[in-house]
Amino acid sequence: MPGVFSVETSLMGSKYLKATFLAICFMASAMIVFAEPETILRIGIETGAQSISLTLPAGGDQLDEKSRRIKSFRAGETFSWSVQSESSVTALKARHRSRRKVQTVVLAGRRMRFTSRRGPILINGRPYRGYIDVSFTRTGAQVINCVGIEDYVRGVVGSEVGSLSPGETLKAQAVIARTYAIANRGKHGKAGFDLCNREHCQVYGGVKAERSSVDTAVNATRGIIMISDGVPISTMYHATCGGMTSDNEKVYGGTPTKYLRRVRCDYCKSGTKYRWNQRIEIARLRSALASEGLGFNRLYGVETVSPAPLDRVDQVRLKTDRGELRVKGTTFRRLFNLPSTTFAIPDTSLPVQRQKPSLRIASTPATGHTSPPQVSTGLFAGGRLTGPSQLIVQTAAGVRRTRRPASGWVVAGGRKPPLATPVQRSLSLNGGTSELNGITIFGRGYGHQVGLCQAGAVELGRRRWSYRQILALYYSHVALRQLRYDGVLRRK
Repeated sequence: MPGVFSVETSLMGSKYLKATFLAICFMASAMIVFAEPETILRIGIETGAQSISLTLPAGGDQLDEKSRRIKSFRAGETFSWSVQSESSVTALKARHRSRRKVQTVVLAGRRMRFTSRRGPILINGRPYRGYIDVSFTRTGAQVINCVGIEDYVRGVVGSEVGSLSPGETLKAQAVIARTYAIANRGKHGKAGFDLCNREHCQVYGGVKAERSSVDTAVNATRGIIMISDGVPISTMYHATCGGMTSDNEKVYGGTPTKYLRRVRCDYCKSGTKYRWNQRIEIARLRSALASEGLGFNRLYGVETVSPAPLDRVDQVRLKTDRGELRVKGTTFRRLFNLPSTTFAIPDTSLPVQRQKPSLRIASTPATGHTSPPQVSTGLFAGGRLTGPSQLIVQTAAGVRRTRRPASGWVVAGGRKPPLATPVQRSLSLNGGTSELNGITIFGRGYGHQVGLCQAGAVELGRRRWSYRQILALYYSHVALRQLRYDGVLRRK
């Protein structure tokens, strides 16, 4: 019996090992089978192009709508097309009923795909990874770059923020660029592609925007996106906030988004247009407002309506010889190409050229004396079990997590005064006795001022904040998630 037992045990052991081996093989195969492929994005490069030139440095193929190869290209060969050549071929066929080779085939109304054997394809001399789809019409061609999301991010980060920025800043930009692409895929669906290559979506420069520092940041954050409530967020970002970002609904309207809340940013003072001013002469003012159906001859005063000094302008009111004209702040920015809608206009009761902008401090009703801006300070105190178990605290060294001390919390907090501004908030309209020959605008920030401030992110990177800390400052109620497509082979 001992011998039998040992044999049975041996058999059972071998069966167990075999079953374990098969289970491991199944799990490995399942991982391969169910691995999600890397997302392929369709990026609009050209729309209505009158001519295109596609060069394949390593050679490649031209495929039709049914993926049938209709032409092979030698290394360095170029495909050229123009509206003029298309018209010439059409006229030639109509006159002589000519039957020629592929070069004389009419392409209007067709879509062709160009693939490279390896490496990028040059579109009008500019290299792009992936493959190219071209839709031809008699009035122009639409060129779309189909590219994996990681290669796409490589072409965005270097275009949106300088490649010499700190490494953690580049990582933060990589995460928000990747997240934006995932969350906004299909934004230009009616046009046949996902995203455009301009500021309307994200600036995408292809291979020319790639740098070794960018590649390092993209690889270090490969597949990482930001989510809120389990869904990828629309990661808004801009060049310079000027000291304070904006709530999304204050800029774009609609429902408030909990991860795009206003935050104070004390790190972008070296950014583009941190503070700016612009002079608008009366002739330009008349012309621009006339295009909006707001005509006038004489201007007597201007007032901005905003929630606080040097804050986002909701409305601009102009006192004219034809009454009071009202213009939305966003419209005013568009008409005069202002860096942002966060601006103010000095008191226009005096000629603008002679006035020195100043900040008026509110008077105390009882005495009439001026008083400094009030700062309220609150005290939160508690015993051992009072208050939260832990707090996230922003310090000069970065974001820190601290647990409740044994003696309980004793935290003093103050509310800072409004942003420093050289102009006053409420500007009374002039009675109409002094005619103005123009206005001077003082503003802060560059861009829509929602989400991450790129100038602030650069400074935080210099202060050795991690990309996670940078993202945590500008986005609320978010978490990081990694897309799993590491098992998918990537084309060099």
